Amino acid sequence: MAHRLTCPQCGQPQLTRSKRDGLLERWILTSFGRYPWRCKACKVRLMLKDRGIQRHKEPDGTIHHSRKVMT
Repeated sequence: MAHRLTCPQCGQPQLTRSKRDGLLERWILTSFGRYPWRCKACKVRLMLKDRGIQRHKEPDGTIHHSRKVMT
């Protein structure tokens, strides 16, 4: 089972990546390793250093999934 991020406000493991909105989120915060997330349970929106699951396609066509947390 994949590790799910827990919402710091309500404690539920229902965080999902959210769309980046505006210049601040698209360029500035992303350049500092901050990415938007939203909790499905309490609807809070927050910026975390976790990019979430990333897909990488190899030249032979195989797809790998990884999670990279910025430190």
